[in-house]
Amino acid sequence: MESREDKKKLKLGSLVRALGEDYESPYNLVGNGRDEFIVAISFLSTLKYKNRKIDLKEEIRSNDKLADLLHIFEPYIDRKMDLIDKLLEEYEIDLLEAAITFDDVYNHRTDLSPTPRGITELALNLLKLEEEDVLLDLGSGKGNFIFDSLESQEVSRVYGVDINPEAIFTSRVRAYFLGREVDFREGNIITNDYSGLGANKIFSNFPMGLRYRDSLKFVEENPKLYKYLRNAPMTITHDWLFVLAGALAMAPGGRFVCLMGKRGTWNAADKEIRERLVEKGLVEGVIELNSGMLPSRRLEVSMLIISEGNREVRMVDAREVYTKAGYFFSLLKEEDVSRITELYEKDSAISRSVSFAEIVDKGYELSPARYLEYKDDIKEGVPLGELVKDISRGAPLSSRDLSELISEEPTDYRYILLQNIEDGLIDETLPYLTDLEERYHKYLLKDNSIILSRNAPFKVSSVGKLDGEILATGNLFFLELDESKIDPLYVEAFLQSDRGIAQLERLSKGTGITTINIGDLKEVMIPRLPGEEEREIANKFRKDKMKLRMLMNQLASTREEKAELFREVR
Repeated sequence: MESREDKKKLKLGSLVRALGEDYESPYNLVGNGRDEFIVAISFLSTLKYKNRKIDLKEEIRSNDKLADLLHIFEPYIDRKMDLIDKLLEEYEIDLLEAAITFDDVYNHRTDLSPTPRGITELALNLLKLEEEDVLLDLGSGKGNFIFDSLESQEVSRVYGVDINPEAIFTSRVRAYFLGREVDFREGNIITNDYSGLGANKIFSNFPMGLRYRDSLKFVEENPKLYKYLRNAPMTITHDWLFVLAGALAMAPGGRFVCLMGKRGTWNAADKEIRERLVEKGLVEGVIELNSGMLPSRRLEVSMLIISEGNREVRMVDAREVYTKAGYFFSLLKEEDVSRITELYEKDSAISRSVSFAEIVDKGYELSPARYLEYKDDIKEGVPLGELVKDISRGAPLSSRDLSELISEEPTDYRYILLQNIEDGLIDETLPYLTDLEERYHKYLLKDNSIILSRNAPFKVSSVGKLDGEILATGNLFFLELDESKIDPLYVEAFLQSDRGIAQLERLSKGTGITTINIGDLKEVMIPRLPGEEEREIANKFRKDKMKLRMLMNQLASTREEKAELFREVR
């Protein structure tokens, strides 16, 4: 049986859907955005519900906190009274009021996606708000973080900054409705200097995935920020602009917590920025979160904690601490937030403090996975880089270039693509090339080369003794092992194992498509056993590959026979 609360949620959902449908109607000529439309109509409806004869324009004009928003309300009052009257007939006041503050985290039809409640609670645990604090939300959106924060702790002053006028209107109306004293102001986080606000506690869930070149003109308008980025390459991760802006706005002794894309923690172009922040003692900690935390963006994200005087950096890999919320999404429930907070405060298998020396050694990367040991890590092993003569990337040929070289007749040259590798085996019949320019000969495989895909999910195989020349293409690495040190088959067997794949996945980087680079590939730890044991594993692996090849051939033959069953029937 549905509870009263469940019924209310259903009715509220019905109300919000009705408002959304009216907004999207081709006959609607009012509204700068969906969120503004829903909040404006809901708010005006509550005013009229309490007094059916109210003059809405005069009511807003005479209100000191809303008077300057009258020009936004006027089109709704002039053109949407029929909709407002209809809502008054169909819905009670409690639902109309609830619609003002309603948010759907999983709604992709809005540019003002709210910060999920679990993220807010985790950030608050790390910010440690107190009554005398000045709180600033950079990129405040509809004000959700601020309103949620004030439910748990009152502070002396509160500011919210957002570049979107719709966000400012929505958050100001909500603040008035909730009776909160918040200074929401329209502004560009990158261009403007907000250090004058005296905020000692700052939060930011800023837009991610932007391009630096598109914001360069804004950076140049902010002397403090430009000082950090004067010599920055165009390939830096844009997220760092917001991180630096927040750090520069922070009052002495303050704390700044923000979300940023995982790419910024390892991107080589960002090294100088990470180095300056680390060496200045501003990076207190990094928490890597599950990739489904921000449904509207679907990015891999980390939570960055900025404060002063740090001599080490707290690293937490919290990717496995979450609650599933649908196929693509995840969230932080109360117990998840408590667990991550505990991990941030205490050492564990997935959390510890890292010295500056370690960070320097890792090229100032700030990805927690690079500094933690895992249950499937190899304790007694040798880095792959010490066992290879060479690791190379395949030939940089475009699909068009390659298509022009393809031969229908057998020649001295063949080529291998990623799709030619399946279940650790290479197709027995590889396509031919007409000829190969001398400059591409360095991409030809050698006997016993191991082949590895650059992108996850990782594919691994080897060529054994070559019969002819085979060209590796661009999405592949090929490894030439030092056979005086180790059997290539043994290495292949490990890289194909669960523990080998786990290392490759941890060392890979990227958002959406994850890629491993040659430097990180060299760090994969290969377990070393007595020579006889390694040879035994290699021999068994060779036999297993032969069995698998035979089974796959049998499967292909069976499928062909099955397809032929009715070919001759007329």
